[in-house]
Amino acid sequence: MHAHPCVLLVDDDPLVLLTATASARAAGLAPVSASDGEEALGLLTAGLSPALVVTDLDMPRLDGVGLLAAVRALHAERGPHTIMFSAEQRPSRNGGADLWLSKNAPAALDTAFREFVAATER
Repeated sequence: MHAHPCVLLVDDDPLVLLTATASARAAGLAPVSASDGEEALGLLTAGLSPALVVTDLDMPRLDGVGLLAAVRALHAERGPHTIMFSAEQRPSRNGGADLWLSKNAPAALDTAFREFVAATER
């Protein structure tokens, strides 16, 4: 039996976190959530090592761009796969995320989770 890959979900909207958590679990991931970039950074510096980070763009204290910069600094060689999940229509500032998804198409996150799990099982 394989351990479920950890996904760090970061969003200041509790409903988005709840929905994303359920979607991640359904796809076979082990979700950990944070309500903003500062909380997520605290988890990462405390030793959390997710295989995937999904973050909102606009959040208080530390936004998604700042969080992804910190993730890259912490994991200089091979860091986690990153997804920016934003309400913005165009990824004008995606923070260097591997993938940008719109919150207006939430099913895309379900698909991304399933594809990520399938890729990790190869």
